[in-house]
Amino acid sequence: MERTDRGTTMEQDGKVAGTGRMGGIETGPGAENGGFRMESTYRELPEVFYRTLAPAQFPLVRLRLLDERLAGDLGLDSEFLRSERGITLLCGNEPFPGVKPYAQAYAGDQFGQFTMLGDGRARNLGEHRDKEGRLWDIQVKGGGETPFSRSGDGRATFGSMIREYLVSRAMHGLGIPTTRSLAVLTTGEGIWRNDVGRILRTFKIKKNVEVTDNGKIII
Repeated sequence: MERTDRGTTMEQDGKVAGTGRMGGIETGPGAENGGFRMESTYRELPEVFYRTLAPAQFPLVRLRLLDERLAGDLGLDSEFLRSERGITLLCGNEPFPGVKPYAQAYAGDQFGQFTMLGDGRARNLGEHRDKEGRLWDIQVKGGGETPFSRSGDGRATFGSMIREYLVSRAMHGLGIPTTRSLAVLTTGEGIWRNDVGRILRTFKIKKNVEVTDNGKIII
C-alpha cells in the first residue's frame, strides 16, 4: 500500500462517500472510512490514460505492518485501518464508496520503438485529501493483474514489500522525496518467484558454458 504526496495541487482520484462539493467534485468527511477523504479527477481524463479495474479477490488478507505515524500524518484512524473493513479497503477487495479502482497508462520508448505501457501490478484506489488540503495517490502494489500486466501475474512477494516498506521509511527519514508505504498486507495466495528465477538462471548458464581445449571454462 503506497501513497504519493501531490503537494498542494487540487487534483485527486477516487471519491468519498458524503456530501459537499470541492472543485466540482463530491467530497465527504471520511469518518465512516477511517478518515479517508477520496476524490476522483484522474478518471476525468480520456480513457486512453487509464483502465478501470474490477475489485480484487484476495482470499485471506492479513495486515502485517502499519505505519501509524504516517497514518496520523494523513489524518487516518489506525484502529480503523486494523479493522476488517479497513483491511478490506486497503487491499482493494472493496472499492471506496463512489470510487472505481484503475491502472494508469503511460507510454515511452522501448526496444527502439514507441510502446504503450501501464501499471502492471499497481491498483490505484483513489486520491486522499488530508487535513491540510494536500492530495495523496493511494495505491496497492502487487494488487493483481491489470490490462498492462502482459505475461506477469500482477502480484508482489512479501519480502519485496518489506524491503520497500523499510527503504521508503529510511528515505523519508533522510529527507529524500519518495513514495511512502502505509501498510504491508498478505493475501493468502502463494506465488512463484525465486525458485523459478534460479531455474532460469541455471539453464542460461549451462546453455552458455564452453570448455576449451586446455580445460578452461568460458561462461
